[in-house]
Amino acid sequence: MSEPEAHWGSQLDVGVEAVDRQHRQLVALVDALESATEGSREAIHSVLKALLTLTRRHFDTEQKLMRESNYLGRVTHEAEHRQLLARIERLLEAQASGRAAATNELVRSLRPWLRDHVQGLDRALATHLQARAVGEPKA
Repeated sequence: MSEPEAHWGSQLDVGVEAVDRQHRQLVALVDALESATEGSREAIHSVLKALLTLTRRHFDTEQKLMRESNYLGRVTHEAEHRQLLARIERLLEAQASGRAAATNELVRSLRPWLRDHVQGLDRALATHLQARAVGEPKA
């Protein structure tokens, strides 16, 4: 993995502080998960559970903003959210059953998914929110 992808950079900020803060937390957990894959099954399980919890909370935040602002892209955006939650749940299942190869493959797929989602759908949502002054835009 190249260094520019390794950590969150301001070029991935969408301009809505609450969303950007949660994105940074998600990336930190993905970093921790990638590191944990070299450790114990318990460490991986712990990070996966934390990632699932934070992901759900983050998606709740975004979905509330979409509802409050009558965002037209909501259906597509929420479908992607469901896909990622299902992917993390599959990771938990693979990890719990000792399928290390499946776990590692799914872990490697999280970072590109998150980057693409943020740069695409989340950035479009942020533009919509900023145009309607919903959420907490950055100063």
